[in-house]
Amino acid sequence: MSEVKTAVITGASSGIGRATALRFAKEGYVLFLLGGSEKSLSSAAEECRSSGSPGVELAAINLSGADDLKDGCSRVKAFFSKIGVLVNCAGQFTEMPVKEATYQDFLEEALINLIAPQAICADLLPLIIPDRGCIVNVSSIAALKGYYTGGIYAPTKAALTNFSQCLRLNCEPQGISVVTVMPGVTNTRMHEGSDKYDSSKMLQPEEVAKQIYEAATSEGCVSELVLHPRKNARSLN
Repeated sequence: MSEVKTAVITGASSGIGRATALRFAKEGYVLFLLGGSEKSLSSAAEECRSSGSPGVELAAINLSGADDLKDGCSRVKAFFSKIGVLVNCAGQFTEMPVKEATYQDFLEEALINLIAPQAICADLLPLIIPDRGCIVNVSSIAALKGYYTGGIYAPTKAALTNFSQCLRLNCEPQGISVVTVMPGVTNTRMHEGSDKYDSSKMLQPEEVAKQIYEAATSEGCVSELVLHPRKNARSLN
């Protein structure tokens, strides 16, 4: 009898997170999906079941709230006794010059993009150790270089990339791999309505999900993965 494959995916209601959930579903993983919108998360769960997942559980939580994070992780631990793969896809994208940003802008971005994945990793790590599993943190190519309107978003992704490096050192003795994926501009709702980018030239969520799956299940040691669109996605308009 083959061993059950398990994965926890945050941000699974849309974008890269949803595409990643579907990719793991097609590979026969039992899934626990975390996200903000119960309606969208339920739709993603149903699609995962139709795509081949033998079991899907979900929890709609506010990723910027400590109590919700604790509750979500508690529900994961009640569902799984061990976890093979944890993928932190949830994120928030805010673009504006620093002089226009408020305290709340900085705080909320940091809570969702950095504190939430840190807390989830720490809480669920004991369940990942028995399977000598893999943690994938989805950062951004923005972590590598600042830009004019990136003062809120980019530093949170840079910090998440650094956290992943620290986490990797913590996890190596237990045989757990930690992968940081840094996609370039991706065709998700984060960029809906923007005339700055040409969606036909962006990375597609399914392309990023494929790379996440392959990195998480590779026999080799992938630590950081930078993904660029094949063409310049910035619109000339």
